[in-house]
Amino acid sequence: MPDTNEATAATSGIRICGPGQKPAIKRSRSSRWRMWTLISVHILFMIHLSHWLTTGRTLSPVEPSESMFFIERGELNAGFIFFASTLLLTLIFGRFFCGWGCHVVALQDLCGAIMKKCGVRPQLFKSRLLMYVPLIIGFEMFIWPSIQIHLLGPPTGIISDLDWVAWFDGIPAANWVFSNHLMTTGFWDTFAGPWMAIPFLGICGFAVVYFLGAKGFCTYGCPYGAFFAGADRLAPGKIVANLDACEKCGHCTASCTSNVRIHEEIQVYEKVVSPGCMKCLDCVSVCPTGALSFGMTTPKLFSKPLEGRTPKAKRFDLTMREELVYFILFFAIRYAWRSVYHEVPMLMATGIAGCLTFLLWKSVRTFRDRDVRVLKYPLKSGGQILRRGHFVRLATASSLVLTVVLGISKWHQEQAEWQYARLSLRNANMDHVLLVGLPPVDDQARAIAARGAANLKLLRTVGNGGLALRPQPEELPIEQRLGYFWVIAGDLPAAQAAWEKDLPENQTGELATRYAQLIFRRSYDAFATGDLDGAIAIVSGGLTHLPNSPFLADKLSVLYAEKGDRTASDEWRKKANQLQAEVQKQSRPQ
Repeated sequence: MPDTNEATAATSGIRICGPGQKPAIKRSRSSRWRMWTLISVHILFMIHLSHWLTTGRTLSPVEPSESMFFIERGELNAGFIFFASTLLLTLIFGRFFCGWGCHVVALQDLCGAIMKKCGVRPQLFKSRLLMYVPLIIGFEMFIWPSIQIHLLGPPTGIISDLDWVAWFDGIPAANWVFSNHLMTTGFWDTFAGPWMAIPFLGICGFAVVYFLGAKGFCTYGCPYGAFFAGADRLAPGKIVANLDACEKCGHCTASCTSNVRIHEEIQVYEKVVSPGCMKCLDCVSVCPTGALSFGMTTPKLFSKPLEGRTPKAKRFDLTMREELVYFILFFAIRYAWRSVYHEVPMLMATGIAGCLTFLLWKSVRTFRDRDVRVLKYPLKSGGQILRRGHFVRLATASSLVLTVVLGISKWHQEQAEWQYARLSLRNANMDHVLLVGLPPVDDQARAIAARGAANLKLLRTVGNGGLALRPQPEELPIEQRLGYFWVIAGDLPAAQAAWEKDLPENQTGELATRYAQLIFRRSYDAFATGDLDGAIAIVSGGLTHLPNSPFLADKLSVLYAEKGDRTASDEWRKKANQLQAEVQKQSRPQ
């Protein structure tokens, strides 16, 4: 854990020594204990991961976000039990887990310590509205799904229109079934790929601490911390002060890595009431007179200032107008980055949003203020923009352009997924288009499919007519989904062209079957209008992309027979029989 010193206290604007005292702040013994505790947390995680890699089955992830699966589906897992237990303990002992057991806190403290060794002293970015971000994200993760399931979705009937059900993800209460998921074989299924570890370290560690301050992510991004902070208000466990022994040296605030102004709070409340206090006990350890201790007292919710004492008004870095603007921009940036290409995790997207919001604020200030700086580094001085300021402007503008591109792609991705959900709820089956004799799909389904195709086309890469900067992951097979949309919309040539892009890797399976059906349907329609040569050309073209299809070879034989070309018909009949024999041979058990 990072050491504290006079420079840290100086940035807090407090006096760190009383009359006759030496200015040095002693090293916190609690900090060392906390460091080894957090290291132990990571060792336990490595043991957990190694057990899964070795045996293929292990305890489900001990991660609070896993609670969502219990809320949404009824899957009891270790993450839910851990989160619930820790919240209950927080109601007694206060917000202790964040300081002693959170891996992101360990990351921030480590990065902060490295920066201090390099002479960089992060300062807290003070915002009124952004402090509510963790609460909003926590609502989104843990409370909104319950509202969807039990209040909005079927079978309650409050939302009965299929389109709205699709927009609400179509989560019915009937899907909530209690089940035991304490053990799992898919330990890493809900985590980002290992290649995201280094960007996560850079964003949620160094960048967030540098721009937003020590514990900046806890303050402006952590949804779990919002619940712990709320529980802390009801907890009797607090840092309490003996004011008779306090000499107002300020060592407590100087040693606090959670940005709590301890020396002010204890004078007003005789204890630390800030929900940001993570019970690290550094302040207790460094107090030269032993005036501070951990004890049970009146919870924050029921605490009042001492008689004649009033808390100091908080000062913020942004005007109220700026607060509103950057609060909206924060969520817009987070929306653009979250799950982009199904890879950027929620916490990392939140960290990116916080850093970019800060940079945007500073960049705008360089156009209107005479002097602007980030920490000790000036961007603009005496009305003159510096080279460093130009760099920040350029980096911010480039990041915003990238964010806008990602946001547009994300929007079209969600729209395409919504249209797909709408069609699924309407049971819009391709059989009604590809097979002869079935009732056609209705006009509304065709219109929905056309809109979905228009959205999905933009998820192709830039070189292929889309906006995506890289190919979509395997979980979203764009061309196959596009083919589905275009089949339902009635544009069979477009569907054929889309599916042909994925056919080289899918010569068997559902895609190959659907492609063969599509080719037959197009040839049937051509034959029905008297265009026999056109029908033959369609099937022949299909066979160039699916050469091992006995179904298409047989249809081509029939078409040549209709044309009166017995030789070609016999050749393709023979080819069809050979391909069918090959298929049967491959399907036999070995």
